[in-house]
Amino acid sequence: PPPPPPPPRLSSWLDRRLTVLKTARGQIGIVAWAFLLMGLPWVLFNESRPVIPFDDSSTFFGDRTNMYFNNNPRLLQPYTDAADYIAAYEPETVGLYMMAPESYHYPVWPLLRERLAEMPRLRAVGVPNVSGSLQSAGYAPQFIIATGYQQGGFLEPLAGKSYRIVRILPEITILARADVAVEMPAIAVSDLLDEMIAGGELIIRSDYDVYINGNTLIYRRYTCQESQIDSWFFLHIAPVDRSNLVGRSRNYGFLNFDFAFNTNGWYESGNCYALAWLPEYDIARVNTGQYVPGEGGRVWEGEWRPRNSRGK
Repeated sequence: PPPPPPPPRLSSWLDRRLTVLKTARGQIGIVAWAFLLMGLPWVLFNESRPVIPFDDSSTFFGDRTNMYFNNNPRLLQPYTDAADYIAAYEPETVGLYMMAPESYHYPVWPLLRERLAEMPRLRAVGVPNVSGSLQSAGYAPQFIIATGYQQGGFLEPLAGKSYRIVRILPEITILARADVAVEMPAIAVSDLLDEMIAGGELIIRSDYDVYINGNTLIYRRYTCQESQIDSWFFLHIAPVDRSNLVGRSRNYGFLNFDFAFNTNGWYESGNCYALAWLPEYDIARVNTGQYVPGEGGRVWEGEWRPRNSRGK
């Protein structure tokens, strides 16, 4: 019998592979693998939903509710508090008035589903754009979860039913239909905020007077003008411990909590109020005021340094 053929040389194998790589098909494969390898860091280690490390921050092992708010963790507590409040009344209908730029619709569904045996009907209300024509004319939900709410800007009756504010949370206002019995009586926003101001401390006097009560900042201005409503608020908070700075804030030395009046503000009888909330870590300095977006000019500003580490 003839002798067996010699084993292929490594050089011959490499020659064949190089020949394939020189073809269009081989080059497309190289590009595809390159894109795949370049994308792995964003898949495995992205900040909002990482796969690695395999701990509570991982998309496989982290708490599902917390993960809804990975990109905006400050909204976790007010959304869960709103769900707790509404679920206590077991409503059949809930409206969503989500006008703030960072409003989240989706988390409302699972948060209520976890707390109620029977899921209420959820629909958007007060939609100002062309989609508003799709709203049911006779829909007047028992409760409304509102973001970007302004007194006088929305309290028009729905299907002939009027509403009142029953709960104010960070960046969320809860309204109840007037015929729904709730433990908290109907109140004027100004009365509630004036009560918070009376129990707080004046820390900045300017176009808006700024008060602190606990970890809440209350901005108040009598006889508002258009410039006090259209201008944005800037809120820069410098922590005592710089490890609380994240991302580009390390370069600035403070965290940015800017907000718009239509997100955190209320207008009543010519007076303006706005709310902001301080983080839980120790604070070294707070700078706040208003500016005109796009123009760079500041309308007013003020600084406050807490007498102690928490500023209470």
